[in-house]
Parts: sequence; structure tokens; C-alpha cells
Amino acid sequence: MEFFASGQIELLKLRVHEGVPIINEKLRNFVSSPRNWTFVGLQREHRITIPRGDTELRPGDFVFALGVPSALEKLKKLFNLRIQKVHSVIIVGAGRVGCEVASALHANGLSVRLIESDHDRARAAAEELVGVMVFEGDGTDLEILKEAGVEKSDYLLALTGDDENNVLSALLAKNLGIDRCTVLYSNPDYVEVLEAIGIDRAISVNMAVANAILNSLHLGGEANVSLLYEGAGEVLEFDVTEHTKILGTPLSECKMPHDSVIGVCIRDGKPIFPGGDFVAQVGDRLVVFSLPAAIKKVEEILVS
Repeated sequence: MEFFASGQIELLKLRVHEGVPIINEKLRNFVSSPRNWTFVGLQREHRITIPRGDTELRPGDFVFALGVPSALEKLKKLFNLRIQKVHSVIIVGAGRVGCEVASALHANGLSVRLIESDHDRARAAAEELVGVMVFEGDGTDLEILKEAGVEKSDYLLALTGDDENNVLSALLAKNLGIDRCTVLYSNPDYVEVLEAIGIDRAISVNMAVANAILNSLHLGGEANVSLLYEGAGEVLEFDVTEHTKILGTPLSECKMPHDSVIGVCIRDGKPIFPGGDFVAQVGDRLVVFSLPAAIKKVEEILVS
């Protein structure tokens, strides 16, 4: 989950499972009324495209939706997503990110246990993180994971600086029965593997601030989802001024690149989900989903 337009708009990546009612149905049949969310991206066999009204979803697809957070509950039900609150978390890795996340989760009232293999770092974390139980040991050791209580925890965050160790920790935790895992990675080649083996979310070290990881837990009880492959797509925001090229022109005539879509417009603090007759006005903020090949053209059209 990610938020845009100052938190008014949410981006979800949703997996299409066997048996959901949306399979083999054209996306145009699932337009919300009132319109408060829209499909902006489709991932099929590791390739991301912009879906159209006649696009049909297949089992194994991932679909990206932009929408008002309160309205996306209907969409989550459509995809049979389970709503699970997080009460207890195991963190592997007491580096900067691990400690920041541990501190924030504890402050939110969650039970947090931290595993760190380095003696000095484990000791420092134990002294710094009041209320967080620290275990000195290897997060890829089954006995350490059991001792830390993985079998009774809701979520594991593997946040060390070693991609392979993070993946192994998550796989072992899954094997021990933990429901959800987030893995920190530096090599983007790992992303396809992570989704294939059932890791719930992968976060690039380039995005590894505490807030990005905290969002993956959805502390308000939201369903667990994943995001884009690194570099495979981008959400951009543009402010419309008197110099914006599309000003006063219906969207159907704006010649936006085929690999992009204006998903949402924020006007006077309220979201609008543009159709072909949409006309941008000065003061609008446009939220655009774009594939890498189209970004330059999108910027040429929308940057004042």
C-alpha cells in the first residue's frame, strides 16, 4: 500500500486468486458507483501493462488500483482479501531500519521481538529499545526463531543487510507457521523470486525508511498487499497551472502516452476519477500511473 495526494489516494496491488468473481470479467463491469477507485496497472507473467475497459483478469495476475482508502474496502472484498490485524511482530536485524521500526511498532502498542546476530549491536539495541525483547542469534536458525516466538507471532520483518539471509529467515518463519513476512532487499533480481515463493512484500533498500516498512503492516487492520516491481512502474503527481499543455482540453484529446493513465484528479480537496470528457483546471493535482517508457512523454505534457 502507498498513499498519494497528501494521503487522500491509496495505491493497492491485489493478487487475482482462483474463484474470485472478477475472473474472466471485463474491467469495465467493475466500475464503482459513485466512482471512487480505478484500475491503473496489470501485472501478468512479470510484465506490467495499463489495463483497458475490455481487459479480462486471469488467476495469477496482479492488478493495481488507485482509490479513496475508505472506498477500497469494497474492492478488497471483491478479491477475497482477508483483513488481519497485527498484534505481534518479529524483526530480524538490529540495524538503523530495524531499530527504527521496532521503536515505532512498540510505540503503537505492538509486541515486538528483535533478533540480531552481532553481539555489540544486539547489546546496543537491548539498551536503546525499552520494552522490546532482543535475542542475540542468527535469524536463519530455527531454534532462535522458535525461541523468539515466531510460531505465535503475526508478522516477520527480515531487515538485515543480507538478501539471502532475509529470504531464508522469511521462508523458515513461513514454515513455522507465521502468516505474513516482509523482506528487505538490495538486488532487484530477487523480487520475482520473492513473490513466486510466497513472500508477502519486498522493500528495496532504496526505499527503506521506517514509514515504508510500517505501511506494509497496515496497523489499522488492512489486508496485506504488495507493491510494484522496482523500476517497473511509477506513480507521478503534477499540479496543473495556466501553462499546463492539457489545460482546457478533454482528456480523450490530450494524446497521453498509451503506457500511462491519469488515475485521479484532486480538485478543491476532493478526488475526481477522470473519464474521456474530463478537462483539467488550474489548481488541479493529477495522479498519474506510468510505465518507464512513457514517463518522459508524460512529463513533457504535464510539467508546466
